[in-house]
Amino acid sequence: MLAAVVELLGADKGNVQLLDAERQVLAIVTQRGFEHAFLDTFREVSCTDDTGCGRALRLRRPIIIEDIETDAGYAPYRATARAAGYRAVVSAPMLGGDGRPLGIISTHFTATHRPTEHEMRRLSLYVRQAADFIQRCKTEKALRQSEGRLRELSDRLDSEVKARTKELEERNNDMREQSEQLRQLSWRLLRARDEERRHLARELHDSTGQLLAVLNINLSRLQSISADENTEVRNKVLEECSTLAAEVTSQIRTVSYLLHPPLLEERGLPSALKWLVDGLDQRSQISVTLDIADELGRLLPDLELALFRIAQESLTNVHRHAKCNNASVRVSRNADRVSLEIKDDGNGIPREKLANLSAHGSGVGITGMRERAREFGGELRIYSDESGTRILVTIPANRLRSPDSLTTLS
Repeated sequence: MLAAVVELLGADKGNVQLLDAERQVLAIVTQRGFEHAFLDTFREVSCTDDTGCGRALRLRRPIIIEDIETDAGYAPYRATARAAGYRAVVSAPMLGGDGRPLGIISTHFTATHRPTEHEMRRLSLYVRQAADFIQRCKTEKALRQSEGRLRELSDRLDSEVKARTKELEERNNDMREQSEQLRQLSWRLLRARDEERRHLARELHDSTGQLLAVLNINLSRLQSISADENTEVRNKVLEECSTLAAEVTSQIRTVSYLLHPPLLEERGLPSALKWLVDGLDQRSQISVTLDIADELGRLLPDLELALFRIAQESLTNVHRHAKCNNASVRVSRNADRVSLEIKDDGNGIPREKLANLSAHGSGVGITGMRERAREFGGELRIYSDESGTRILVTIPANRLRSPDSLTTLS
């Protein structure tokens, strides 16, 4: 196109500039006959410049500068024009279908020159063809870019759908696993409840029931012994009855405390834990120490019960499995959390079993302890090696109190 325009007008040099619409500057994309000095000077031209192409861009019509030496606006560029060897300039804007400029075609002449009307009409025709060609190129480029973006969006959407599908599958698998765990836990809880009932029934029958049977026999004996017959025997039987009644009362109190310690509601967690530790001291060869922070205060009733049950289950496990001589229970509190720690100096938990306990829990005991902690936004961690086992429960501060539980221990 540039060669055709140069030939049409009989020009000596020429160039085509395209418009950067964002910056509103023209940049040379092809040229004929110019040296580097000219190209460096007119590398970019704005609509505010008074060159031929600058005016054509600003006014959106062809500009004819017959003689740069007499054109006042061209004065700043005369030295460059003289060095490049041209005296006249014809610049025509290439306008899109919406009338917006797409670029400029400029021709340069070594002598003063004014094109004829016929040449200008043909120039307009060439310029429109060039504008149409540029518009098609821009449209095709935009279409290719749109297609590229569409492919990119399609690929991204496909990846996101696959990722989301995988996430949903994993979530469904987790839900199925949790559902199975819940089903197993429910079954274990039912078995544990039945086992506890059998244990209580056996305890009441084998110990309390037998004591009551002996007490009943002694009462029958008392009925057959008259007051004046054998005072010494009567007094001895009465003493045995009193001892049996006291033992029955003690056993019933112990069973009652194990089911739900009244000290927990009456005096709080420290008193209930002291009763629990003292009981283990009496029933076993394990020496248990209790350390409770002075600033603990009263907590939510349900939280106190949860911490007590965790300590109870932990000490039961220590008694059954740890084979230790010493154990400790420590309750501490700061601005961030309350912590319950149960330690022993036993033989520890095997590594594989510890990994399973940390990941999923095992049986009702550990699982129940972990769920009690989670109910209050806390967590339970188990540490164990050959020097012993440590269970640490932490509950965040925002779950420690409620407006109606602000009383402190007296």
